[in-house]
Amino acid sequence: MSIICWKDGVLASDSQVSGDTIIGSVIKIISNKHGLFGMVGSLGAGVAARNFIISCFNNDECIIAPNFMDNEKYTVIHINLNNEVNVYQNTLSNYSTIDADYFSFGSGDILAAGAMEHGASAIEAVKIAIKLDPFCGGVVQQLTLEDCNE
Repeated sequence: MSIICWKDGVLASDSQVSGDTIIGSVIKIISNKHGLFGMVGSLGAGVAARNFIISCFNNDECIIAPNFMDNEKYTVIHINLNNEVNVYQNTLSNYSTIDADYFSFGSGDILAAGAMEHGASAIEAVKIAIKLDPFCGGVVQQLTLEDCNE
């Protein structure tokens, strides 16, 4: 799994990819002219879902999501330029909107949420999840809406 946190305009994540063992690292959060995007969960499904959503936002023809995604667990987060947070969980057909001061998703989400509740930033919360959750690791990645391309 992973950890992704949002608080005070900062989206932060770990970079570790793991299965039965640690496999390596990957970029889990990106920015473009439509906002910030992040993914946690099954790597192949998460990346495919993120790319599907981005292609739709880019007014391109939406790429077809692979069938294997139907049995996978993933969450894609989109924070638009108006600071609205939309979350796609295990489906690309609809999303829910989060109206909260902070949030976290992934295997370290409870650890990170507790840290942010007690004053930690999104970056600090990711570091805490990395330290305490064996499925979180690697370097901390961070983006803000200022990083989005016009």
